[in-house]
Amino acid sequence: GPAGSDSLDATRRGWTAVVERLALKKASLGTALSGSRLLDLDDSGRLRVIVEMAFHRNLMDHVENKRLIERETAEVFGRRLTIRCVTRTEAGLDDQLAGPPVALPARGPQAPAVPPPAADHPGVRRVIDFFGGRVETVDS
Repeated sequence: GPAGSDSLDATRRGWTAVVERLALKKASLGTALSGSRLLDLDDSGRLRVIVEMAFHRNLMDHVENKRLIERETAEVFGRRLTIRCVTRTEAGLDDQLAGPPVALPARGPQAPAVPPPAADHPGVRRVIDFFGGRVETVDS
């Protein structure tokens, strides 16, 4: 129903914010995740993301990157989530259900080198408000 789509929109905005934050911290991850599409977030806290190529999935599954992605995701969503990354082929028919690709804003020379706190991001604010959570800094 409509509640579900509101929730999905909030989740997609949250994922976009995660990708923007990751891009500032590690350009290779930003590149790999730019164009990623959020599929869904299930009740067990598993976030499914579709990426274009297996190369991108492998990059995300690399232990150090996975830790970084999960830390940023926890900061944005206010809780720990498990990221499950699949390619379009692996997603099969589910591919049609995924949201639009994440488009990273062009970075000008004035872009800050350090991402602002998650709570300052308007998209994140909405996500946090939507889920009724609060921002917690998750220690690695």
